[in-house]
Amino acid sequence: MYLIHCTLSVELSLEQPFIRETQCNCKAGLGQCNHLIGLLYTLAHFAKMGYTSVPPTTSKTSLPQAWHVPSRALGVSPRTVSSECFKAKTIGDQRTPAKEATLV
Repeated sequence: MYLIHCTLSVELSLEQPFIRETQCNCKAGLGQCNHLIGLLYTLAHFAKMGYTSVPPTTSKTSLPQAWHVPSRALGVSPRTVSSECFKAKTIGDQRTPAKEATLV
């Protein structure tokens, strides 16, 4: 992964049109690149969440490990394959009979 350093300038207004002028020095340039969209999306998200400043980012290495956390399938207990009953897919009103699982 590589980092792209670009300078992005956006002039906003409280009246329509809300975006008066944009400028970016990336290769796509002309201020209509993904950098502009990303910045505006982030600003809209911060406004919707009620943030007054940019929240700090926490790296994954600063958080406690989470691999031991139980999965979202709480209440599902392990069973043997031989105790399971597999059914065919239902298409319309047609249904094929259930087939019992057998281990060979």
